[in-house]
Amino acid sequence: MGFSEQIISNLSAYRPQRPALFDISMAIPTGTGAVRTLNFNPISLRYGLGQSFSTPTKELEVQEFSYYGIKRKIPIRRKFGSFSLSFLLDDFFAIAGWFEFWMDIIVSPFTDYVEDYNPGIAAGSVTLTPRDSNFSFGSEITFFEAYPVQILPMEFDVNRRNETMRYQVLFNCREYLFDGANYVTSARSQPQ
Repeated sequence: MGFSEQIISNLSAYRPQRPALFDISMAIPTGTGAVRTLNFNPISLRYGLGQSFSTPTKELEVQEFSYYGIKRKIPIRRKFGSFSLSFLLDDFFAIAGWFEFWMDIIVSPFTDYVEDYNPGIAAGSVTLTPRDSNFSFGSEITFFEAYPVQILPMEFDVNRRNETMRYQVLFNCREYLFDGANYVTSARSQPQ
């Protein structure tokens, strides 16, 4: 079976992805050389506060070269944009505090300057797993050397009542690995 026939076969065999079904897990450096993995899956009662994510741009950086008078744009390297995650704000700012701590590991608030490549960058990673409706399988995107670069403003307003607050965090990464055929066993499908 050719590649195009396989794509057409997969499109007819599988349902379209629903944007509301996904899991988020993060490997956050602790500052002592260890890494703590937190799971923000919707089925997790404790940390199920992940609300949305957007994948980064993936592009090829090009440079123009001239061959016998003809200019050609030649791809020279891969290039990745930022990606974003948004969360519900909990009463104790616990998750927001982890991002603050993570950023303080990368650039110390005491020196406020970094010259060298920080090991806190290399240790961090974020894994996003879009799911199907029964959480039995899905794709997976893992971002390597991921770290938060910006916590967007949190807006408090006395006129907004009975609403939950959300905030957004922007991340950089060195690269990401896309696995479109990842099989995942879910907590929902396991016997209780």
